[in-house]
Amino acid sequence: PRDVVAALGHHGAGGMTATTSQREIFLTTRTAAESEGLTYGQTIDPVRFGDAQSGQSAYVLSGLASGDGFHTNLGLYNLGDHPLTVTFDLYSAQGTPLGEVVLSAAPGAFSQDVDALADLGAGDLRGAWAMVTSADAADLYTCYASVVDDFSHDPTFVPASPVVQGGGNLAIPTVAAQAGLNDTR
Repeated sequence: PRDVVAALGHHGAGGMTATTSQREIFLTTRTAAESEGLTYGQTIDPVRFGDAQSGQSAYVLSGLASGDGFHTNLGLYNLGDHPLTVTFDLYSAQGTPLGEVVLSAAPGAFSQDVDALADLGAGDLRGAWAMVTSADAADLYTCYASVVDDFSHDPTFVPASPVVQGGGNLAIPTVAAQAGLNDTR
């Protein structure tokens, strides 16, 4: 359906678990909003439980922004069977600690902090990042950031990335520095 949340008789934000008997299936979601004839939103692909974040590792959310036309939301969806608490330690692009945001969620529940960096009094920031951890090795969850352009309301989904340990070759699939519309770069 076009609006699966409404089709299920709900409204608001949250997480959802899908179970399938199919061996091969493709699922994706797109959050979308309409305003003054314009639409904006972000695509968010599902996470297999086996690929979700766990209490045994640290994760990074990068490219976070605050102030001067942007805000960052932090979100958490508990995939486990016990209450969960996750810590987002936030840093400026230069590595200066900004503070922490702690989100908690019951089993199968969702939690979000809207405008997390502003809540810390961070001011105007670009390129901030968060180190995400939980205390219990049995924790299973998915977390994200959503960086929102306050002018266009267009969000950018930021999935959690595992902290890379040790050396080796890493592939960065795309980089760019070029002119855009309206004198942007």
